[in-house]
Order: sequence, then C-alpha cells, then structure tokens
Amino acid sequence: MKTIAEKTDTELKNDVLAELKYEPGVNISEIGVLVQDGAVTLNGFVTNYGEKWNAVVATKRVAGVRAIPDDIVVKLASLLIRTDGDIAGAAANQISWLSALQKGRSRYWSATAGSTWKAKWSGVFNGADSRRTYSSWPA
Repeated sequence: MKTIAEKTDTELKNDVLAELKYEPGVNISEIGVLVQDGAVTLNGFVTNYGEKWNAVVATKRVAGVRAIPDDIVVKLASLLIRTDGDIAGAAANQISWLSALQKGRSRYWSATAGSTWKAKWSGVFNGADSRRTYSSWPA
C-alpha cells in the first residue's frame, strides 16, 4: 500500500501562494501566508469580504492544508463606511419611496443599527383597516 508523502511547510506555503496568485478574485499583494505543521494562516488586508472569502476558498483547494486560521482584515474604502445614522436615514428614505405606502398613513418608523440591527414599520397599507407589522432581524 502506498502512502502519500506529506509536504513540508515551505512546499505548502509555495503551493498556497501559487493558488492565491492565480485566483482572479484575490489581490495577493496585501495577503501574507504563514504555515506551521499544515496549518495555513492567512493575514493581511483586503478591500472587501468577497476577496477574503475567495482567499480562504483558494487555500482550501491546496492539497495538504489541514487548517486555515483566517486573520485577514477587511479595510473598506472610506466611501463605503456607513454610520448608524446613515443606515437609519437610508431606511427611512426607502420607506418614503415605497409606492405601496400612502403618504402620512404610517404610524411610526424606527431603525436602529449596530450589532443588533432592527427595522420596524407599523401602519396601514393602501387604506386597509388591518394593521401589519414587519420586522427584519440579522441572520
């Protein structure tokens, strides 16, 4: 029976770097790779969560990887960073544009953001007498 020779940490690191280099969704210039006993640690900075995800998926494709501690930090562009007030204002603006709601008919609109985001609207739709409440919670 044949046994598969294990890769050294240097070989594994080179294989992971090669895989990341050819992954189109990853900019390898800001990602570092450390390998110890088959555990591949990814660190550095990326510009979005998709790039972070693609880096981890590409690393999983390399034979010999036993674990992937992911220390990649997502640094969003300053234009993409939104405060709680920005999110609440955008939610209120979206409600005001909804054609299903008649102006002045909503009872209240409240939005809070942060670690537990909740948006709630309670009121009357299209002049109907039945009251409905809609809530959105994070997954």
